[in-house]
Amino acid sequence: MREELGLNEPKAVQYLQWLKNALRGDFGESYVSGKPVLVSFREKLPATIALAALALAMTVCLSFPLGILSAKYQNTWADRSISLFCFAGNSFPGFFTALLLLYFFSLKWNLFPVLSMGKGWKSCVLPAATLAVSMTAKYTRQVRSAVLAELEQEYVAGARARGLSENRILFGNVLKSVLLRMVTLLFLSAGSLLGGTAIVETIFMWNGVGKMAVDAVSMHDIPVIQAYLVWMAAIYLLLHLIADLMMGALDRGRSWRECDEKRTEKKDPFYGILAGALLLFAACAAHLAPYDPYEQNLELSLLPPSAAHWMGTDRYGRDLFSRILSGARVSIFSALLVVAASALIGTLAGIFSGWLEGKTDTVLMQISDIFLAFPGMVFAIAFSGVLQSGMTGAVVSLILVSWPKYARLARNRVLALKHMPFIAAARLTGNGTWKMIGRHILPNLAGQTIVTAVLDIGTMMLEIAGLSFLGLGAEAPSAEWGAMMSNGRSMLQTAPWVILAPGLAIFLTVLVCNLLGEAVRKTVDQG
Repeated sequence: MREELGLNEPKAVQYLQWLKNALRGDFGESYVSGKPVLVSFREKLPATIALAALALAMTVCLSFPLGILSAKYQNTWADRSISLFCFAGNSFPGFFTALLLLYFFSLKWNLFPVLSMGKGWKSCVLPAATLAVSMTAKYTRQVRSAVLAELEQEYVAGARARGLSENRILFGNVLKSVLLRMVTLLFLSAGSLLGGTAIVETIFMWNGVGKMAVDAVSMHDIPVIQAYLVWMAAIYLLLHLIADLMMGALDRGRSWRECDEKRTEKKDPFYGILAGALLLFAACAAHLAPYDPYEQNLELSLLPPSAAHWMGTDRYGRDLFSRILSGARVSIFSALLVVAASALIGTLAGIFSGWLEGKTDTVLMQISDIFLAFPGMVFAIAFSGVLQSGMTGAVVSLILVSWPKYARLARNRVLALKHMPFIAAARLTGNGTWKMIGRHILPNLAGQTIVTAVLDIGTMMLEIAGLSFLGLGAEAPSAEWGAMMSNGRSMLQTAPWVILAPGLAIFLTVLVCNLLGEAVRKTVDQG
């Protein structure tokens, strides 16, 4: 068998042979089905594309009206309500959204099928809606910012001076420019969306490449995982190329920036205090739990919430409230570890790249480009699946796809700083390289790095929970929130509290992190 597969050859020879075959479109045969991998990929890709296209259509139909309404009635109750929806939508785990939609629209109201294996338009509504929720929340804010930025252009002032109504200016001129730019941004999201379908396809049994990849990971089908990673990266790069070309064609020298108002009122430390309390809560979780989170008692199996068990019990009779408290430490500190390691590695790489330039810059940026070529979740699924090392693999995979962002930010900032007069003055006073980096470069990088890191905490929590939900993160009996939801999804109809408890924990924690990130961003912008 090893000789047939070429596994007896040296690793370098195996890789060169695989690369030669891959360039011809031959990714070998599946270990499980025996079918050529490329044939299976081509069969399942249309289903994934159709799902992503429907999700994008839903996103456009929802985000544009909401974003325009929010911009038109800026700082009113409508604007604040839409902003609250955006924060909530960005904080909801995709798999939690999917399970909630299934619970209400399939199990309770019987409007859509539970599984999407059958044909018909109803089978794709819930999976597409799941993907559209978070995207709508994201792009509603983008549309709002784009509309507000466009309203500040000189031609708008001229139109107002000619007596044109605000509605005519908005829908006749502003919306056209915003639409073109948002279409470009949607192309940028399409690649990530294709990669992010894995969880949704798995939940709804949608027969696409995402479900194919998750099944391959569970069966350790390496050729399928390799093909999925390579082809999704190729699609991702192609869509980004199209978006870059469109952006270049549309760029007329305008400065398109975020137009969130810069408030000057006294800074509110509430979110910082809340985040600190949450961190302290997670650190002391073991002492706060009323029961042993791992103690099984089948006599107490699936008890609903009560005075004795505030959040009920799971199938093994374990107290859910105690497991939520225990899981806080795993989920929160894992996300903090990913963000801290990514920020440290990326910032150091960016500093050396920008300061030394030349070959060092070329090598480091080419390495970062390799990781940037993959949609984050696609790489994390493939890497974690091959590594098969539980939470360690999930954390390492997320660090690998996250550090290049920090490296790019640091490098660009260093390139701008190193030629400024105060750096030249520091050289003339005899300061060495390390001293200049420590005294002058790092303090000027701290602001943007901290903002990016704080904004990333919530995202990392969602991705860790997503990997655990797929069985690629925390392993049983660990009380990680994503794993808890995965283990309890079969009881969605009979014992919904098993799903709701960890889902709400993820949502509220990510919401606090996102609000804190937004507060830090505004503070740094004002400073």
